[in-house]
Amino acid sequence: MKKLIFSFLTLYVSAFIFAQDANATKPTKEDFFYTWVTTMNEEKTRLGGKTTVEITFLNESSYTYFNKALYKTPKQNYTISSWKEAVNTYQDVEEYPYGFRISFKPSKKSQPPDIAVFMNADKTKFLYVLDIGFYTDLEIYIKK
Repeated sequence: MKKLIFSFLTLYVSAFIFAQDANATKPTKEDFFYTWVTTMNEEKTRLGGKTTVEITFLNESSYTYFNKALYKTPKQNYTISSWKEAVNTYQDVEEYPYGFRISFKPSKKSQPPDIAVFMNADKTKFLYVLDIGFYTDLEIYIKK
């Protein structure tokens, strides 16, 4: 009887630990609340050469985009209206399985398109996806 109880407890604890590990890979909104950087090549910038872009998620409702190559409006502030959990379905980016679709509140200038952000397992990089149907842009950002 003791062996049966011990076996049951071992199986239960193993299943509990496995479930905790599976949930640990899913990022939370707070995992994004940092400054992240990427270097874009000249095909994406259209300005020639490489440029550094910084994204900062200040909190659940504030997002800043800073492109060091733009002179007119290098820093843009956005107000986030919603975060919805998402699973990455884009090809060749399996390292970034889980994340969020982010929607923005309309501003006076223009309505930014929704984006998706997917984080890697060790939470040091994320995949930024801008998908507007006929055009999809994928960028990898690294925690600064």
